[in-house]
Amino acid sequence: MIRDARAADAPALCAIYNHAVVHTTAVFDDAPRALEAQQAWLMAKADQGWPVLVVEAHGQVVGYASFGPFRVWPAYRHTVENSIYVAAEHRGQGVGKRLLAALLERARQRPLHVVIAAVTADNEPSLRLHAGFGYREVGRFPEVGRKFERWLDVVFLPLVGFDAQGVRLGTGGGYYDRAFAFRRWRSAWHVPRLVGLAYAFQQVERIAPAAHDVLLDAVVTDEGIIRCSTG
Repeated sequence: MIRDARAADAPALCAIYNHAVVHTTAVFDDAPRALEAQQAWLMAKADQGWPVLVVEAHGQVVGYASFGPFRVWPAYRHTVENSIYVAAEHRGQGVGKRLLAALLERARQRPLHVVIAAVTADNEPSLRLHAGFGYREVGRFPEVGRKFERWLDVVFLPLVGFDAQGVRLGTGGGYYDRAFAFRRWRSAWHVPRLVGLAYAFQQVERIAPAAHDVLLDAVVTDEGIIRCSTG
């Protein structure tokens, strides 16, 4: 189950975050976060109106995600940066994909144009996750962090295409999931394009009927789809 985080979730979020601090390069903190600091972070997100989503399994929080300002200057107001953390024992089970899909749904409900992920270059699972949703690498900053006695590169991957009305523009990409893809794309594209997108989904079903999700990329004009590929 995916839901909004509550104040009572702070200890679980803190434990997930601190495991990443101590054991991975996914976060550049050097020391575990105190529970009070996690509570303050959660309260600040709520006060500022930024979403914090959690995945709950068997009554326990197993992952969380959020986004917030990319930079403090006003001209960046249509750009946010996302973050995703998954409990170690639940990685590789699709939790991150579910969180990112839900987080992007929240982004589409706001006047946003770009969602950015900043990922440590050696974090291959996160790079694959974001690429699967259409994020594309535009820059790699060499040796900007140091942790575990080694220098770390950071990759910047923006997902561009949310205008002020939340309409997806230009080239689109994302995971096609038969259970909710049409709803996701309906919120992402102009209504006149739905007929073309429905045709694309039919082709995906024809090409890979047994797949639960496949990658769909399409270039769409006002006249319809002019290129569609799966992978």
